[in-house]
Amino acid sequence: MKNSKITQWIPGIVAEVVAVIFCIIYAVIDGSKVTMYIELPGAALLAFLVPAYNVVAKKSLPTAISVACAIFVFLACCLGTAMDFYHKIWFYDLAMHGVSGFLCCAIIFMFIMDWNGSKLSPIGCLVTIFGFSMGVAALWEVIEYASDFITGGDAQRVLESMAAGKSPISDTMEDIIAALVGSLVFFAAFFADKLAGYKVLGKLCGFTGFETDKDVRAREESGEAATDGVGAD
Repeated sequence: MKNSKITQWIPGIVAEVVAVIFCIIYAVIDGSKVTMYIELPGAALLAFLVPAYNVVAKKSLPTAISVACAIFVFLACCLGTAMDFYHKIWFYDLAMHGVSGFLCCAIIFMFIMDWNGSKLSPIGCLVTIFGFSMGVAALWEVIEYASDFITGGDAQRVLESMAAGKSPISDTMEDIIAALVGSLVFFAAFFADKLAGYKVLGKLCGFTGFETDKDVRAREESGEAATDGVGAD
């Protein structure tokens, strides 16, 4: 899917504008957490990942990834953190970790396909995607731990878990499990799309399936035929 050089930047710009607006709203209703004014605009930069990659690598990954990232930043940071949905809605944190697991799988899939990943074995590709998603989930917990250590906060909800009679690591493990579920949902959606002839992935990134042994042999025979033709001349 070809992207306009201008329109591919729109999701990131919108995400930054919305982040600034929510910084202002947060300053009016609370304003106690100074790092919020860095966290929201910083998180919105995620929506610039794809257009920046497209420019640097001269590629054309779909703008849909940037749109998904922008929406995720709005839900996870603007609503979840700034508007405190994580505490107001009991399942919101788990839901966001589940969405992040799905989104991570989708993003790395697009990048792998752009790097000729269709030539990989299906199992190898999916294992790589799964490992990346789980790695991001673990890295996020490390970031939360570092944040608590530096600021003295409780992003990992240790005190909240203990007050509820749970293990101090309950929130950490539940978050990782939620990301695992999100990853599995991606795989379920992937196989459902496979049964439908890759209609969704075909429209998003032109993916029509992994290369089979038959495709490899056909490519090799085509290459040999081309070589023979050059020699004959």
